[in-house]
Amino acid sequence: VLTLYPDDTVAYHTAHFAYHDKLFTYTSAFDLSNNWLERHPHDMSAQVNFAELHLVTGRYAEAERRISDLVAKPNLDANSKSGVLILDITNALALKKAAIIPQKLQELKAFISVQPETFRVSWTFVGTKHYVQTEPVFAPHRDWLNKLFSIVDAKDRSALLSALDQVQASFRP
Repeated sequence: VLTLYPDDTVAYHTAHFAYHDKLFTYTSAFDLSNNWLERHPHDMSAQVNFAELHLVTGRYAEAERRISDLVAKPNLDANSKSGVLILDITNALALKKAAIIPQKLQELKAFISVQPETFRVSWTFVGTKHYVQTEPVFAPHRDWLNKLFSIVDAKDRSALLSALDQVQASFRP
């Protein structure tokens, strides 16, 4: 579809979802998003996808840079920013920067705490969770990362903060 209709946003997101969250063909998803961003450089959703794809393809230093750039963007919606902050924590562990995790958890908690009471995070992290389960660099923190990813199941801000408190208390560098 994208060959015939290269600007079809629905086709891009459908293909990205299939590659990243169903097939776990991260390189194909990476190439897809890279090509999409060449044509649509201001697509914020695709920029978020691409940062995540840098993480799941082992490009941790570039993922760190892209994540930092995204977090600094004032037009990044709260749902995306929450997900990106969780990716930032995951990527820090890949970079063996466990010492900064408590600070990053505080940043995530501070951000969530100023959201409306009905705030939810709609990320699933399916592709990233699969990558974490299969990538040796995450072995020491797999169980903990699964707890971190599961906070998005919370139904509102209070539940998110409570789940985050539990995750924060269980972190061991």
